[in-house]
Amino acid sequence: KTDVGWQLLLQRAHALALSGELDWQALGRIDFAVQCLGAVPKEVRKSFKKRVLDVVAEVNESREASNEAAESLLLSCKGGPAGFEFEPNARVLLVDVRGSALVKAMRERGCRISRWRRFASGPNDPHVGIAPKDKAYDAVVVRLPSTQAGLELALAAAKPLLKASAVLWLFGSHSEGILSAKS
Repeated sequence: KTDVGWQLLLQRAHALALSGELDWQALGRIDFAVQCLGAVPKEVRKSFKKRVLDVVAEVNESREASNEAAESLLLSCKGGPAGFEFEPNARVLLVDVRGSALVKAMRERGCRISRWRRFASGPNDPHVGIAPKDKAYDAVVVRLPSTQAGLELALAAAKPLLKASAVLWLFGSHSEGILSAKS
């Protein structure tokens, strides 16, 4: 059993979670703590989990709209992947690309696509994990991560996988900081 202090903290956290005052990151941390505490009542754990999943779904919907807009913009650029002259069966690595428009456009151009996501978009995301071990990609398309460190990681992981003549496209929206990404 949990002591009185933990019970009060748990009650307050539960009330905050249900109130909508906490963002998805705070909810995730509380949910993790709740899962680690063995004596939390099952109905409270289920309530936390439901709230976390609801908020994550809201965040994912918002991100999806941003992702689609960024992909659409990239595909409309003359110097972007849609206008680039690829060799037949060119190998292209997509890093943290979530939408389908870019995948479709690249496949229509005859490219062979590999996808790598640093973070899962759901419990059964087949593209999440460590960077691919394959080498000799002709191009890499990187979705701008939310941090400079994330960008450095993605680029460092992709670099040894590329041919010397490979092309790199980094894309994201203005609100995400694409203009301040280091070249």
